[in-house]
Amino acid sequence: MKKILILSNFYNEIETSRPYLVFKALAKEYEVRLLTTNFDHSTRKRLKVDDKRIKQIWVPSYNKTFSILRIISHVFFAVAGSLFALCQKYDVLYVLVPPNSLGYGSTLIARLRRKKIVIDVVDLWPNYGATKNIFFRVWHNLRESGIRRSHAVIVITNLYRSVVKHTNLHTLYLSKLETTEIKAN
Repeated sequence: MKKILILSNFYNEIETSRPYLVFKALAKEYEVRLLTTNFDHSTRKRLKVDDKRIKQIWVPSYNKTFSILRIISHVFFAVAGSLFALCQKYDVLYVLVPPNSLGYGSTLIARLRRKKIVIDVVDLWPNYGATKNIFFRVWHNLRESGIRRSHAVIVITNLYRSVVKHTNLHTLYLSKLETTEIKAN
């Protein structure tokens, strides 16, 4: 049975959580492990998940959506997630971005280990219009670099296809996830 490692900074066991639905769908046919944080972005509280297939790591908490602490938290998870992926056994690495630094770091690790990597673009933050600011341009370029190095890219809506460019690009709608086949080739 193929093994899939999912890296997601945001995870919550609710039906509107893309990482949760992806995890559930893939676990029907594959041996799946997931690395996530113990911080809930929505409630700004610590979160505990009780599933042996899911590992949570501590990250710095933050109170504001746009803050230095949030960036530090994202970079912390990106480094920890990439190092975790370096030490695990898997056939496919499935990475949900943002954080853009996670896409960048994990593609380097997957390529180093000669493993397939799929990037799932959940949000375009920062969007392409914000790239005039040097910080946003760097953050944007981290996402683009990860996308270029990946084997496949999934987006949440066809609207993202005008921004995300890849030769193996797919749209996977959240509401159709239960009936959509996800194959790890």
